[in-house]
Amino acid sequence: MDQYFAGAGKRGHTTVRKKIISIDLYFAFLEQRYAGEIRRRFGAVVESPVDAFNRPRHCGDFRLRIPPSRAEMTAFYGRRRLQRKRREAIRASRAARALFPNISRYPASWSSATCRATGRV
Repeated sequence: MDQYFAGAGKRGHTTVRKKIISIDLYFAFLEQRYAGEIRRRFGAVVESPVDAFNRPRHCGDFRLRIPPSRAEMTAFYGRRRLQRKRREAIRASRAARALFPNISRYPASWSSATCRATGRV
């Protein structure tokens, strides 16, 4: 790696960084997806030529992403649906109050004194 990037011809810092990241990403992909198959077919271990000293910092997360389980997805979207229903109920309540301002939010059996005493004014 060092010989390739230190060879003839000047390269800008960002160009070198982009090329190193591209090479590293390609080998990370090979390691994650095809390492077993390459080892069985050719008997070679896939290893990135970009060592720890030449690898740029903050250039990506190469861990294998495991999708969430069905239970986690149901819980996540269930909370979202519940929040949406609450928002819809609040909007409907506000719209009804805007359309019918004379209708009270409280039952007719409650007097204004009861509302003030309980803090529901």
